[in-house]
Amino acid sequence: MPRMLKQFFVLMIMSIFIVSLTFGGEIPLSLSHLTSLKWNFDLSGKKVAAWWVYSTPSATNPEKYVNIEAQNEGAFCVDDAARAVVLYLQLYEETDNLSFLAEAKGGLNFLMAMENGDGESYNFVFPNGQINKYGSTSVKSVSWWTVRSFWALSMGARVFKKEDPEYSSELISHALLAFKSINSSLNDDLVLGYADLSSVYLLGLTNLYEVYPSNEIEKAVQTIAEGILKTQLKDTNGFMNGAFFTNKTLYYWNGWGAREVQALAFAGRVFKVNEWTESAEYAALNFYPKLILSLGPIYSANGSITAYPQISYADEVIVSGLTELYLSTKKQVYANMAYLAASWLFYNNHLGEVMYTSDGKGYDGLEEYFRNIDSGAESTICADLILSDLEKLPQNYVSSFLQAKRIDENGIKIIDISKFNTGLGGVNIINDNSVGNGTYAAFSPYAVASSSINLNESGTYDVYISYYNPSVDGNVNLYIDNTKYSLKLETNQNFKIHKVFSTYLLKGKHDITIEYLNNDSSTIDLAQIIIVPEIIYQTIFNGKTYLTTIDNTSDESTNLNFTTINGTITNFYSFPLRENAQAGVSHEYVNGESIVFIQWITNKAIQKESGQSEIFESKINIAKIFDNFLMLNLSNIFNDSGIVSVNSNTPANFDNPSGIAGAAYPLEFLENKIKNGILQVNIDNLSVPFYLGRILSDTPDNIRLKGQNISIEATRISKIFLLGASDHGNYQRNLKIYYSDGSMQEIPIEFSDWFSGPLPNEIVALEFPYGLSSTMQRIEGNPKMYIQVIEINDSKKIIGIEFPNQITMHIFAITLMK
Repeated sequence: MPRMLKQFFVLMIMSIFIVSLTFGGEIPLSLSHLTSLKWNFDLSGKKVAAWWVYSTPSATNPEKYVNIEAQNEGAFCVDDAARAVVLYLQLYEETDNLSFLAEAKGGLNFLMAMENGDGESYNFVFPNGQINKYGSTSVKSVSWWTVRSFWALSMGARVFKKEDPEYSSELISHALLAFKSINSSLNDDLVLGYADLSSVYLLGLTNLYEVYPSNEIEKAVQTIAEGILKTQLKDTNGFMNGAFFTNKTLYYWNGWGAREVQALAFAGRVFKVNEWTESAEYAALNFYPKLILSLGPIYSANGSITAYPQISYADEVIVSGLTELYLSTKKQVYANMAYLAASWLFYNNHLGEVMYTSDGKGYDGLEEYFRNIDSGAESTICADLILSDLEKLPQNYVSSFLQAKRIDENGIKIIDISKFNTGLGGVNIINDNSVGNGTYAAFSPYAVASSSINLNESGTYDVYISYYNPSVDGNVNLYIDNTKYSLKLETNQNFKIHKVFSTYLLKGKHDITIEYLNNDSSTIDLAQIIIVPEIIYQTIFNGKTYLTTIDNTSDESTNLNFTTINGTITNFYSFPLRENAQAGVSHEYVNGESIVFIQWITNKAIQKESGQSEIFESKINIAKIFDNFLMLNLSNIFNDSGIVSVNSNTPANFDNPSGIAGAAYPLEFLENKIKNGILQVNIDNLSVPFYLGRILSDTPDNIRLKGQNISIEATRISKIFLLGASDHGNYQRNLKIYYSDGSMQEIPIEFSDWFSGPLPNEIVALEFPYGLSSTMQRIEGNPKMYIQVIEINDSKKIIGIEFPNQITMHIFAITLMK
């Protein structure tokens, strides 16, 4: 049953609309930021509304956002307007508030004005109100924007039928033009041959049929739905079992466009075709748990996994699909999964970061080590759609975990082979962005590379490899610890994810070695090793109780000893994955082939494992003493190269923590600033020295902060001076100071982005005239290094420092003052 709207705030800006909503006291939907993106203007004789494509923090006041256009494309687009229309129509259906129809109407007018009279649409409009008719992402065509427009127009026609029949008829006429144009583009029963694009078309067709039923539309629905079904992978031995690939021959999947579950569930309900609904269920039960409980809303899996950026668009596709499945089947499992997928917006993601703010900003992306806090139309609208979807679902114990934090997990591991230790050589690292992690390793005959992995649980694991093998000869040997697995990889024309074996592995660290054997000179390209547990689980905590969700794909039941459950179970819900899976509920066992949701309470604190702070990892020596200053020698814990010579053939990597090459500071500027390894900086009438030592191009020169802790000789000091900077934004985290009496002091530190700043508590130590890219090209702007000054209790002796775990923060030098 839909929940009642408890409260809303009304704001008058040109028209009345709801700015902030809290559904059932649990769903913090705010339209404030979306409203700030809106622009009302005249286009082709119509009063229209559209939404700014990009919005970014102001350079002078990061708390305020500035709306900007997409360079050479435009400021507003059909893609985003169609999304906004779907959102406002959906909100109207959930609340019966007519102001949402007014908002939708402005966007629908924009969509009609962008249609060219033949059903095809242009996409972008420049800030001056002129349509971009020639850009590659805007040209009139059967395209993503035309198909999205068709969906929004058709839904608008259906929803407006009751309140404004005349306007509904106008929308129908435009939708029919688009229908004829799109339907003429079918290839192999799919729009342009693509299943993901066709899923959006199917949503439009189903909406249009409800308001304008015809045999022609019904036939198109049948054709498209059946075409989509043929792209579904049904391979119980693969971790992508249930996914819909791009088409029948290209085994690619994109998280950001795959609405097949949503479209088939909706069409199956309207047309009463169980096969379509069952296909959507198969995907939701087999593939979606791998995303929700482990990988997250990954970008794509196209021969390798592109895990980042994770975006709200990809998450919204999952939530919308599960919501439609619940509406079609009334099975609680889909509502539960939808709430868990939506919790990614808040703290339940790999960084534990909020991706949706109280004023409705949907952040643009979550990278491996940082979040992109730009907040354009796509991200904001998709985040709003996620929260609006939840309004359609029943509340239960799982819904109370919407803003819970992840504390434990056992999930899929992706290992980048390009980051292996290549030993004696024979492995070339190719950086061309053709694979998910951007780089891959080209192995010459008899080359060897090694790495290691930590597993959270003992159990059976499926091992996959992403590879490209153009040669008919050659074998790959994969060693896990001392066990050898010989892999005969068939030739292929593109990178491919291939399952190579299953094996039982114990919890803990395992060494992995790859060797390539070939008698001729041909090479093999290897991108990733993917390790998938048969039993995936995740535990989250909402401040009161815990929720452990388990995806058991094995055919055997297992007890709960492998999880962090250590308390009293208060709710237990088990759903079989397949008809022949074991039924029934047990509080001691997880049935084979099932998804289980377990709520539990305990008086014992549960948290992710962390390093023991009192046992220091590294002893740091004093490099030099100058007056009252003690300069630390950090060289033995440097783990990043952030400085490079303009004449170097090898790039450094200050700003790309997920890759092997990135931008850096220019060495030439520093050489005149450092005397005998020391940089002097004037701070409040003090000349503070920092020990940098001998800086060479592309050698370790700074610490990426990963929670390291260091010990120093017990010393009374009054201040700590940190020389550093951040990449990808400004960051504030806590530093821990340990004293000889056993006490600990936690102090916030912050570093600005190296190309912006300084923050109020920072001092600019160095301002460089330019930066250097990974291709050794000059980057215009003035990268900086900053100083943080920390006041210390000098009545006690300091014995150690623990850095925060924030890999985008860097420290180049530390000086202590007595």
